[in-house]
Amino acid sequence: MRVFRIQQNNVEASYEKLALKFKGSHYHKDQFTLNSEFQKIDMHYYPQFPGIEVSVMHIFLEDDTLFVDESDDENMVVFQFMLNSFLKFNVNTGLAEKTETISGASMYNAKYPLELLVPKNKDVKYVTIRLKLDMIQGFKQVEWAQFDELLFNPKPWMLFETLNIEMEALIKDLFFIQKTEAGRRGYSIAKSIELVTAFMKQFGQRKNEKNAIGPITVAPELLLQIKNEIIEDFNQPISVEAIARNHGMSKQKLRVNFKNFFGKSVNQLWQQLRHEEAQRRLRYSDEAITSIALSLGFNDSTHFAKGFKEREGVSPSEYRNT
Repeated sequence: MRVFRIQQNNVEASYEKLALKFKGSHYHKDQFTLNSEFQKIDMHYYPQFPGIEVSVMHIFLEDDTLFVDESDDENMVVFQFMLNSFLKFNVNTGLAEKTETISGASMYNAKYPLELLVPKNKDVKYVTIRLKLDMIQGFKQVEWAQFDELLFNPKPWMLFETLNIEMEALIKDLFFIQKTEAGRRGYSIAKSIELVTAFMKQFGQRKNEKNAIGPITVAPELLLQIKNEIIEDFNQPISVEAIARNHGMSKQKLRVNFKNFFGKSVNQLWQQLRHEEAQRRLRYSDEAITSIALSLGFNDSTHFAKGFKEREGVSPSEYRNT
């Protein structure tokens, strides 16, 4: 497996080393590109604005490759938005131990490196946004002492959020911007600020949940694996007891760690996933509402419509027509 280190305090030097490994690649200041018949790398780095750094990466490689994202500035918080990537992180040591495929958004302190495994022949996209600690206060949606305590904790920590429709749209916009030249830097920073705002908006909803933030006592990779299992079968009923038993832990241990990491219970995440899938299909397809309801595990369209209106304030048909 290839291993490449991207040092955020000297990205151009990192790109220079990377170019030695990939024939036909090119780099210039904030951009690294490789376009061959079987491989693609498109990296953009924007350090030009005080207090914020942004990296936008689109990668497709022939071999399994590990990118180690390093920063020696402990006074920064990192936001990572990932599509089809493999996350490696250990909350106790900062060292990689296991991997798990994820699409989602994470926030963590920059004291320890984050490792991203790009599997061979897999199209991977991810966005990294670094913010100075004092800038985070401007993005907070609510006053939350528990979050402030975690924010300044010197030990490694990580919080995870699923990608909602707003974040997915912003990520797509951000990658589209990379194809343009005029205004690319400014628009990329502006869109990244929107992306952090969307993350913090969703994250702020945790405050209304008891014990929705805090330390975890199991590896985050295991929690991500459990989340992926829920995603794969979100149209089927779930059992917290069965999930806990399958992963060798008590039901209470699963409940506490899952909620601290994701900010919601197993059942709440399951309900959210079904709702977001319904939103996508209502917005982007002509599929009948009854068909959507039944495929998502609802007994009938009436039950589905009632639950949808409770969350959105409008019926499925009204949502589709807006």
